[in-house]
Amino acid sequence: MSRLLQILFVTLMLAAVRPAPLAAQSRTTSTLTITVEDSTGSVIPDASIVLTRGNEERKLTTGNDGVARSIDMPAGEWTLAVRHDAFLAKQRPVIMQAGTLEITVILELAPVQQKLLVQAAPEVASADELNSSAARASFLDVPVRDLPYNLNVITQDRMQERGVTNLLDALELAPGVTTWADTGYIPAVDIRGQSTTDAGIFIAREGIIQNSVPQAGRNIDTFLLERVDILKGPSSFSYGTGVAGATINVRTREPRREFGVESLLTYESFGRTRVGLGVNVPLTDKLAGRVDFSQNRGGTNVQRTTSTMRSVNTGLLWTPVPHITIKAKGIVSGDEVSPYFSTPILSSRVDPNIDYIELAPNTFLDPRARSLNYNRAHPKNRGINSFGVLAADIDLPYGWQLSNIFSRSAVRLNAVNNEGLQFNQSTLTVTPGNYFFNFKRDDQYVDQLTLRNTLRVLSRPVSFAVGGFADNNNQRRHSAAGGAGSPPPMNMLTPVAYDPANTDIVRNRDIDTDTRAGYFEAMFHLTEQLTVSGGSRLDHVRNTRYTYSTNSSGFVSYHAVTGRYALSYALTPTVTVYIGRSSAIQPASTGLNSTGATALVNISQEQAQFSLQPSRSWEGGVKVSTWRDRIEGAISYFNMRKYNILTQELIDGITFIERVGRIRSEGVEFSFTARPVRRFTLQGDFTWNNAQYLVFHTVASGVEVDRSGNKLARVPSILWNVTPTVRIGPVSGNVSFKTRGASWNDSANTQRLHPYTVMNSNISIGLARGTQLTLTGKNLTDEVIINRGGIVAGATTARIGLPRSFGMQLTKTFY
Repeated sequence: MSRLLQILFVTLMLAAVRPAPLAAQSRTTSTLTITVEDSTGSVIPDASIVLTRGNEERKLTTGNDGVARSIDMPAGEWTLAVRHDAFLAKQRPVIMQAGTLEITVILELAPVQQKLLVQAAPEVASADELNSSAARASFLDVPVRDLPYNLNVITQDRMQERGVTNLLDALELAPGVTTWADTGYIPAVDIRGQSTTDAGIFIAREGIIQNSVPQAGRNIDTFLLERVDILKGPSSFSYGTGVAGATINVRTREPRREFGVESLLTYESFGRTRVGLGVNVPLTDKLAGRVDFSQNRGGTNVQRTTSTMRSVNTGLLWTPVPHITIKAKGIVSGDEVSPYFSTPILSSRVDPNIDYIELAPNTFLDPRARSLNYNRAHPKNRGINSFGVLAADIDLPYGWQLSNIFSRSAVRLNAVNNEGLQFNQSTLTVTPGNYFFNFKRDDQYVDQLTLRNTLRVLSRPVSFAVGGFADNNNQRRHSAAGGAGSPPPMNMLTPVAYDPANTDIVRNRDIDTDTRAGYFEAMFHLTEQLTVSGGSRLDHVRNTRYTYSTNSSGFVSYHAVTGRYALSYALTPTVTVYIGRSSAIQPASTGLNSTGATALVNISQEQAQFSLQPSRSWEGGVKVSTWRDRIEGAISYFNMRKYNILTQELIDGITFIERVGRIRSEGVEFSFTARPVRRFTLQGDFTWNNAQYLVFHTVASGVEVDRSGNKLARVPSILWNVTPTVRIGPVSGNVSFKTRGASWNDSANTQRLHPYTVMNSNISIGLARGTQLTLTGKNLTDEVIINRGGIVAGATTARIGLPRSFGMQLTKTFY
C-alpha cells in the first residue's frame, strides 16, 4: 500500500501544478500540419483532407504549397483521409499530442482506369503499423512508433488481404507467433517461450482480460474484428494479472460517421461455409450505430469434427456535446464443436507396403490414420461468450482528459469429452484417454478510470496518466458425478463409436477473484529527440474458494508491484531507437519444473507451495519508416528471465522441492514492409529465440538429473516468414512462406522435432461495384504439422495440423 500512496501523492502534486502555457485553453490541443506530395517529392495542391475522430469531422484543402493546417486539435487518435482525382486515395491514423505535429503524406499516381478500381486497391497493410494508436499498450495517447516496446498490429485490411478467417490464423501474421488448435477447440498461442496453455499469454477483449484460461476466449471470426494487438514481453503494467510472455488484445469493429454495408460469403475445403453481414448507419449528426453478424460452420479432414460458430457485434457511438464521446459495444458468440485431440504415432515402420511419414527419429505417422477420430461418438462442447463494454471519454478544462470503461462479460461452457489417447505399440490398439468435464459459469464485472494530462516542466512537455481498476470475477466449476465407465480399446485403423455410461455432473467449487489496482504512467520529453517514460502498478488480488465436497472455504491473496521504464531517441521524425525494462509477477502452484503460471481458478488455500514467479525483461530496438514511407519496419532484441520455478533436489536420498528454478528467453525479432513500386510489396519477418532452462533439476527413480542449459521444450530457435504481393490493375496475388525451425520435444532434449515450411497463397480480383473475389490456398505443400503440444511421452500420439485446403470468398462493400 505504501507504493500506491507514493503514486497517489505524486499525482496530486502534479495536479496542483497549474499548466501556465495551457491555462488559457480549455483542453489539451495541438496544431497539425499536413504536407501532401507525390512520389517524386512535388507538392500536390487542391488535395482534399478529412480528419475524423468519433463523430467529429474536419475538412481541409491543401494550398498551392501542398500544405494544410488544422489548429486547436484535441489530443487522441484521429483518422486522416487524403484524396485527389489524379492519385490513389490514402488513409492513415494520426495520434495527436500537445504541441505541433508535422506529417507528410505521399500519394501514388492512379492508373488510367475507373475510380471504382482505384478505390479497390488499398495499400498493403503492415504488421508494424507505426502510425497506429498504441491504446491499451499504454495509458497515454502515443503512436506505435513512440511506444518503447514491441507491439504488432493486425488490421482488418491485413486479415482480408491474407484470406484469414479466424483469430488464430490472424495471429500467425505477426512475427514470432505460433498457434495450435486446428481441429481441437482451445485457442493456443506461443510467443517468446510462453503459451496461453500455461497462463504465460493472455487474450483480452477491448483491453479487458476475461480469464487466464484460454477457453474463455475460444476462437473468433475475423469478420467482426477491427484489429488485433500483440504486446510482447511482460505486460502486467498494461493489463495486470501477471502477464509474462505477451498479451493479445482483440478489438471489434466500431461505428463510423458514414453509411455502409459489408457482406461476405465463403466456401472452403471439407464443406466449410462462412457468411458475414455488417451494416453501419449514421443515425443523427451525433449518433452512429453498427451491427455485424457472422456464421462459420463445417468440418475438417478428420472425421466427425464439425463445428458451428455464430457471432453478433453491436455498437453505438454518441457525442452528446462537444468533447464528450460515449461508445457502447455488445458482442455475443456461440459455438458448438466436435473436436479431435490426437493421432497414434508409431515407433517403427510396421507394414513395408505403407509409405509412412517420418515426423522425428523413430517416430512415424500412418497416412491412413491422419483422418481418423478416436473421440467419443457424441461429444458435447458448447460455449456462449457474451461481452459488453461502455466507455466514456471526456475532455475537461485545462487539458485534463477523463476516460472510464465499464465492462460485463459472461462465459457459459458445457464440455464432455475423452481427451487424449493411449496407444499400444505392440497390439496397435487405441484406448481413449481421460473422461473430461468442463462446465463453466463465469461472470465478470470490471470498471477502469484513467485521468490524463500534459503539463510543462522546465519548458518541456510531460504527459502522464493515473488511474484505478476494479475487477470482480466470479467462476463456478463442475465435475463428473460418479464413474463414467471405461472406453473400449479399438484397432488403430477402425475406430469404434462409443459413449460413456454416465454424463451426470455436480458442482464442485466456486471461486471469486477480486482485483484492485492503481497505476501511474508518465512520458517526459527531455529534449526534442530524447524521451524518458515509465510507470508503476500495484495489484491487490484476493482469491476466495469454496469447495462443496468438504463444505469449506478459504482464500489466498497477494500484492503484485510491477512496472516498466524506457528511454527512446528520435534519430529523425521517422526513426526511433529505444531501450526499456518491464516486469511481471505470476502465481504458481505445485507444478514441478513447470515454466508457466497457474490460473487463479485452480489455486486452493491448501496449496502450501503456492508461490509467485517474477519475470524481468530488457528490450531494445529500432522502429523506422524511410524512403518516403516505402519501407517500414522494426527490429528488437529481448532478454526475459523468469524466476522461482519449482524444482527438485535429492539430499541424502530425500527429495526436496525448492523455488530456485529459472528460465531465459532471449532473441531478436525483425519485421518489415517494402513497397519499392506501386505494383509490388514485399513483407517479411524473422525471429531467433534462444529459450533455455538456467536452473532445472528433476528427480526420477531416485536419481537427480541436472538439465540446466537445456532448451525449452517445443520452442523453435528460428521462425521466419516472407510474402511478396503483386498487383496488376484489379488483380492482386501473394504467396506466403513460413518456416518453423527445429525444436526439442522434451525438457531432456532427447527427441528432435523436424523443421517445416508452410506455403499459403491468395489471389484477389476486384470486380465491379465494390465486389471482391478472393481465392485462398493453405498449406499448399501438404506439410504434416505437429502442433505445439509435440509428441507426448513415449512418442505414442500427436495432434496433427490441417492438410492442404482451399477457399473461395466473395465480398461486397458499398458506402
